[in-house]
Amino acid sequence: MGDQSRFYRDVKVLTENAGAEYAGQVNITFNPQYQTLTLHELYVIRDGKPIDKLDISKFQLLATEGELSRFIYNGTYSAYLLLEDLRKDNTIVVSYSLKGFNPVFGNRFFDTQFLQGPEPVGLLYVNYIVPKGRTLRFKGFKEAPPATQQDLGNAMSYSWSIAGTGKVDYESDVPLWYATRQRIECSEFKSWAEVAQWAADVNPIPTLAVGSRLQHFADQLWSKANGNSTQYVKEATDFVQN
Repeated sequence: MGDQSRFYRDVKVLTENAGAEYAGQVNITFNPQYQTLTLHELYVIRDGKPIDKLDISKFQLLATEGELSRFIYNGTYSAYLLLEDLRKDNTIVVSYSLKGFNPVFGNRFFDTQFLQGPEPVGLLYVNYIVPKGRTLRFKGFKEAPPATQQDLGNAMSYSWSIAGTGKVDYESDVPLWYATRQRIECSEFKSWAEVAQWAADVNPIPTLAVGSRLQHFADQLWSKANGNSTQYVKEATDFVQN
């Protein structure tokens, strides 16, 4: 966390030929405005022998603007590669690092990590290394186990090592706030009030000048909403989005 780096290592074992194309997709999303992507290794183990597949020239850089329909541009890209000639019992190993956090959050760190997924996991290892002098608060959902803590001298380590988790079935149209899988959340923000203060600093609310066009428009929306604050927010949101 101190050097703003995230390291990922993913190992997949193909238990059958069906779905090999899906398993062979290497898809790493990042934002080049503040992140640097470093690929460390990419290889396939077949019959006990590693086959190197780390060829940067074969990766495609794709824009992943998932909110274009709402005219929202987030600047994210995907480094994409489709591994070919995969077979049953092959093992795919990929590791990479992302360095740099979004500066809009003022060097405050927060994260979400799922401990279960739509596929069985043989071993999941999660580790946060937090420099001394910074406090990271954790919260677990769906009876997620607590972290194993270790003092590293100039930093604290919070880790989870979980073996043999089964897949969790996914149901469509489930609201985002409803927990269906074990997960942990962590944040340097102390409270929601502190989050609200951060948002107010990033997007300050201007004072409406008496008799201004903006105040007149706001009064029109309030009248249209019949004094209902929820409907007023909807009217304002619809105006901004449309």
